[in-house]
Amino acid sequence: MAPPSISVASIEELRKVEREAVSRLNESPRSAELFLTDPVGALASVGILVSEEAAIEWGKLIGGMLPSMPQQTRDLLVRSNAGIQLHVKIQGILPPAAASEAVRKP
Repeated sequence: MAPPSISVASIEELRKVEREAVSRLNESPRSAELFLTDPVGALASVGILVSEEAAIEWGKLIGGMLPSMPQQTRDLLVRSNAGIQLHVKIQGILPPAAASEAVRKP
C-alpha cells in the first residue's frame, strides 16, 4: 500500500517533510534518478505534492528555476525497466536553512 500523499504549499512545509521525502525518493530508484532532472515530478511520483508557489520559492533558493519534464516522459521513466548504470541516493532536497537565508538577502 502506498503511503498517504503529502501536500506542500511552501518552502517551510517542504522543509518539515524533507526527511520523509528523502526516504520515499530513496525507496524508489527511478524516482531518485528522476529527482536529478525533475525534482517536483520525482516528489509527485512518491506522493509529495509540491504546489507551484512552493516550487517557485524552491527555485529561488537554489538560484534559478527547478528543472522539469513533461508528465508523460516522467511516467515513462518511472515505469521503465531499462538498465541504468547510475545509482542515486538523495541525502537532502533543500539547502541548509542558513544557506537559504543567505540566498534570499541581497
